[in-house]
Amino acid sequence: MPGKEATFPHWKVLFIQQNREFYQRHKKWIKKWLPSILEFLPSHQKLEWNCKGENRNIWDYVIQFRASGVRIKRPTTAPSLIAMSTTQVPIIGWERRYVTARECARLQSLHELKHLPEVPARAFKALGNAVNADLVQLIGASLLRSRQPHAPSLTTDTILHLEESEHLYASA
Repeated sequence: MPGKEATFPHWKVLFIQQNREFYQRHKKWIKKWLPSILEFLPSHQKLEWNCKGENRNIWDYVIQFRASGVRIKRPTTAPSLIAMSTTQVPIIGWERRYVTARECARLQSLHELKHLPEVPARAFKALGNAVNADLVQLIGASLLRSRQPHAPSLTTDTILHLEESEHLYASA
């Protein structure tokens, strides 16, 4: 609206304030360090730490290099599967290895998929463009419920059951 200043949500105001305070406390070493960081690719200049309150060892988590930055997630959550290039394949930090195409298939509830593209980049791209098969089945059943009264319904319990039944990562 003309004449009305944009306001940020409280969490964002707090985030900006904390970052400014951090910079003020540490600007002496940041100013020395900043030129070397600016030589990094833009996608490597941002660290997205999704493990608040957890141990601060990057190797304890799932690591993913994204276009927006480096994302660190707890081992109990699945990484985003996008139409990945081989540079965006998630890393299982505690095992010091990449997620396999077969593990990505399991994350998409494609356990019984017999054939994946032989070229890893093609397999990751296909799986990154996929939608979780169990979720599609539940949504479809919910949409068809009026025609089929005995179809399973999409509830919090069915979603939680899906999460509990999945083993996100298996040792290869």
